[in-house]
Amino acid sequence: MKIFLQESTDPYFNIATEEHLLKNYNEEFVILYRNYPSVIVGKHQNTMAEVNHKFIKENGIQVVRRISGGGAVYHDLGNVNFSFIHNGETGNLINFQKYTSPVIDFLKSLSLDATLGPKNEISINGLKVSGNAEHVYKNRVLHHGTLLYETNLYNLEQSLKSNENNYNDKAVRSNRSKTENIKELLSNKLSCEAFTSLLANHLMEWYGITSNHKLNQNDVKAINELIESKYKKFEWNYGYNSNYEYITKINGNPVKIIIQDGIISEIQLNNSEINNSSLKKLFANLIGKEHTLESVEKILSDFQINGLKSENLI
Repeated sequence: MKIFLQESTDPYFNIATEEHLLKNYNEEFVILYRNYPSVIVGKHQNTMAEVNHKFIKENGIQVVRRISGGGAVYHDLGNVNFSFIHNGETGNLINFQKYTSPVIDFLKSLSLDATLGPKNEISINGLKVSGNAEHVYKNRVLHHGTLLYETNLYNLEQSLKSNENNYNDKAVRSNRSKTENIKELLSNKLSCEAFTSLLANHLMEWYGITSNHKLNQNDVKAINELIESKYKKFEWNYGYNSNYEYITKINGNPVKIIIQDGIISEIQLNNSEINNSSLKKLFANLIGKEHTLESVEKILSDFQINGLKSENLI
């Protein structure tokens, strides 16, 4: 087993690196990394129902879908991410307690009463500090989790505040929990770098690791190709698992927007008495377009309809 201390803070690169190491190596890894501000959504989620799209656009926060299940999480440079890639027997790979144990043991070594909760979250004093998810590939498992150390909790809350009740789908919903930063619970306020270094040492001792892993040129090339072919694509980040209905109101009138693979396929206006030519033209222009803030705003800019904003449509 090797430890890999990722220097990159690019969420596209780091999420793609996990998949690359999982699927193209036989070795086992412990990986630690941090990302610049981003929302990482679970594989089986409807991205549009999980994210505050106006807030993330205004604040330059990226959205990346990962290959594991579970809920959406917020990353920034105050959040430390840990990943374990291990080999095992098919059918006996999913084990949240096994992979969170060394992390919980580390937190306890800092005099923090950390426990694993029923939703596979790590909590301290009833406050969530870590979300965890897993993905199985053949006889290998990827377990990864977050550690909120000195994260901007306001940005976390705002990024994940959505109009989820407007969405009718079968996607997995995130569990909204009260969170806290680990740093606030420590008597000795370590820097994030010092905290990460202590975590790395603890995991190396736990697993008996004596060597580091470095990406070679072939790794970097393959990871960048994976980013361009998958992780930066609308079809993966928004279109995947995106068959749903968006229920809204326009000027007090019920409207149903039907989306297939992230694309608006039909708009139903449930009031036959409405005869608004501009509104009908708008709907006609929205058909076949991506159901995203950017796409909707671009089309809305060509219309002047009183009381209608992009927030009414996403």
